[in-house]
Amino acid sequence: TALSLGGYGAARGNDYRSAGRFRLASLSVVEPYGPSRILVWLQAARAGGCNGDSGGPITGEAGVLALAAWVKRVCGGLTQGILLGPQRGWIDRTLGGWGTAARWTP
Repeated sequence: TALSLGGYGAARGNDYRSAGRFRLASLSVVEPYGPSRILVWLQAARAGGCNGDSGGPITGEAGVLALAAWVKRVCGGLTQGILLGPQRGWIDRTLGGWGTAARWTP
């Protein structure tokens, strides 16, 4: 399964001057530590999250599924996302406290 990672992080290694431009990368779902109910792990040969991509959307056909959280190296390599579904209750309570709501799709 492939998902897309979007973010404003660096395009290459420690080249922080390349940050600030929104980019998308198509990455394959992998399970380096077995299946997870709260995380999604992504990897591709020549792409991945970079420093500055944290919080960026990880999307599939249904929309945003997770948010980028961690990258094994400065740029590229194994990328971790936090799945939104298991966090839905907390998200709804927090947004409700701010007087707004998420538009969830089934």
